[in-house]
Amino acid sequence: MQRRQLRHHIKDAYAALRAEAEWKRLIAHGNGDQVAEAAFNLGFQLASRHDISGARAAYSTAIKSGHPEFAPRAARALVFC
Repeated sequence: MQRRQLRHHIKDAYAALRAEAEWKRLIAHGNGDQVAEAAFNLGFQLASRHDISGARAAYSTAIKSGHPEFAPRAARALVFC
C-alpha cells in the first residue's frame, strides 16, 4: 500500500472514532432529537464494523426515543443485526 493511501486510511479511521465519540456524548447528554439521531448513526457505524451487540444497543436506544424518523429506521435496521 502506498504511503498516501495509508495516510488516507488512517485519517478515515480517526474521523470514524471521533464521530463515534461524539455520538456517544450526544446519547449521554443530548436532547431527544440529538439522542435519536446519534443512536441511529452509532448503530449503523457499529453494525458496519460487525459489532452486533453494540449496534443492537444503539438501535434500541433510538427506538426507545420514540423519534418519528429515527425510531422506525432503527427498528428496520435492528432486523438485520
